[in-house]
Amino acid sequence: LKSPDGKRIVLVTTDHMGMSKTVYESIYSRVNQRFKIDRADFMLTFSHNHCGPCLRDDLIDYYPSDDDQHKAVEKYTDWMENQVLDAIGDALAKWQPAQLLMGEGDCTFAVNRRENPEAEVPGMIGAGIPFKGVVDHYVPVLAVKSLKGKLLGVLFGYACHPTTLSINSWCGDYPGFAQINLESSHPGVTAMFFNACGADQNPLPRRTIELCEKYGRMLSDAVEKVLADPMKPVSPVIRTSFKSAGLAYEEIVTREKLVPIAGGNASVQERWAKRMLNLIDRDTIFPTSTTYPVQACKLGKELLMIGIGGESVVDYSLRFKREYGQGTWVCGY
Repeated sequence: LKSPDGKRIVLVTTDHMGMSKTVYESIYSRVNQRFKIDRADFMLTFSHNHCGPCLRDDLIDYYPSDDDQHKAVEKYTDWMENQVLDAIGDALAKWQPAQLLMGEGDCTFAVNRRENPEAEVPGMIGAGIPFKGVVDHYVPVLAVKSLKGKLLGVLFGYACHPTTLSINSWCGDYPGFAQINLESSHPGVTAMFFNACGADQNPLPRRTIELCEKYGRMLSDAVEKVLADPMKPVSPVIRTSFKSAGLAYEEIVTREKLVPIAGGNASVQERWAKRMLNLIDRDTIFPTSTTYPVQACKLGKELLMIGIGGESVVDYSLRFKREYGQGTWVCGY
């Protein structure tokens, strides 16, 4: 997007499970070098799709990988970074006058996974027992239209894990099916999904392609309803900011705490503990704090997009919307 005064911003959405700081910094440095776009004007998101390809320096302890698999991940990551750069270049080369319109719908398949055990959910539905725990069922929608009103693109979000499936095959999960539905209904339109704050939310029940397609249809139907209703115009003014907050760790791991975990049952925690012990054996000094990225993009007076790193729970979205008011959208991940 570009405002009349020449201010440019770029939002990249991807269908990956995770995005390491290594990959983000690599992509951003190339974006800055090639397109002269400042960090505050570049937002990179991933859907957290659990059936997406693994990237460099992500899921290290989750997937024990051999040398060939590591090479495949490295090769794919390099290819993906080039795809992102080329997509940005293509977009920046095709400016056209446009209008932005915003709206919000709702979709109800996300369930608080901390409060509702998955095995109990079908019985709760059958007995009409309401689910427990906090949720955030809003569906933010940003429509990009030509000056004549033709829909060109749509950005939409939802707060829920894309974990309908648990198969080792590539699939966009429910966001992917929602994007397919929208692009099929509106030929020539690009549909882009961002995950809101869904770290404690799952699509339940789950585990089948049919449910995945169902949830994708529910979400795309929610977006279609917003597009069909009157939407609020967004003023052509852009303001951005990016800062990293310093966060001290509550505890630094020690050999005494790691040894019992490392003797476990081949779990993720065991692999992590063994890796930490190897680092300790090499006299590694662990940092006592980390930095947490917080990003904001204000479009006109109508829309405030807040981007926060990692896997954030719905409490953050609900709090930010309460504190900053209507038209606040929170992008986790």
